[in-house]
Amino acid sequence: MEEVAQALARVLVPQLPAASTVAMHAEPATVRRVGDLVDMLRLPAGQRLFAAQEVDISRVVVQTDMPWAPRGDSDVLLLGDSFTNIYSDAAMGWGESAGFAEHLSLALGRPLDVLAENGGGAAALRLSLARAENRKRLAGKRLVIYQFAVRDLVGQHWPVVRVPVDASAAPAVPADASEIEIEGTIVQTSQVPDPATAPYSSSVGMMRIAVDRVVRGDFAGRELVAGFPVMRNRVLLPAARYVRGDRFRLRLVPFNRAGRAIRSLQRSDDLGAIDLPAFWTVGEQRQ
Repeated sequence: MEEVAQALARVLVPQLPAASTVAMHAEPATVRRVGDLVDMLRLPAGQRLFAAQEVDISRVVVQTDMPWAPRGDSDVLLLGDSFTNIYSDAAMGWGESAGFAEHLSLALGRPLDVLAENGGGAAALRLSLARAENRKRLAGKRLVIYQFAVRDLVGQHWPVVRVPVDASAAPAVPADASEIEIEGTIVQTSQVPDPATAPYSSSVGMMRIAVDRVVRGDFAGRELVAGFPVMRNRVLLPAARYVRGDRFRLRLVPFNRAGRAIRSLQRSDDLGAIDLPAFWTVGEQRQ
């Protein structure tokens, strides 16, 4: 992975203007874990059939010894899937701050903006980029790098995803929006993954919500999309059983403020509602 990052950097450097360098360095670390195929067997805790694998990683840290983090003001955007996240997202169990984005940034000597979702390489990732709150991330970008698994070329559906660039399609959420509270009704849900066959142990389900009343905060739209945790550690959560017509009082934050650990999870989103602002649910009460 590090060799690929370095080779890609050699190709990209001549295409990019000079930029202020960021002081970064790599630190060695070791992680141990069974693989995700063993996870999918759902063996008892403490099983001894499969030993943990040991992997040497290199954590990228900035000058202040803080873990590397993506920067939205970078002129390079990396789109990726779990191959980008595997050594970056601690929830995947293989360490953090040591993935493809970190090492590409280190090789380039410049910051990167990153949009990466587990299992999203072929379609979900492009749908996320097309969403109102994400497509503005293309502003100021000189280069977009798109990482996906080569197997997706033969084993996945590749729908055409059009990314509107019209300024009139701006998000209906203020740029400085924080938490809002609404009363709303579910009008559409996404398909929930099957815990027995899903490639990832946790998932976020996106639901289309009609806004019946704004209780607190600033929101002027009639509908929005809300993300709910629907599966954790291969156990379906209550939100996996929500259906059209269910009414809730919801506390929401813009999805792009939900935290990198949430935003990198596999996302079930077959709503097709890319022009609606997306939120993450931080509190819910059935009505």
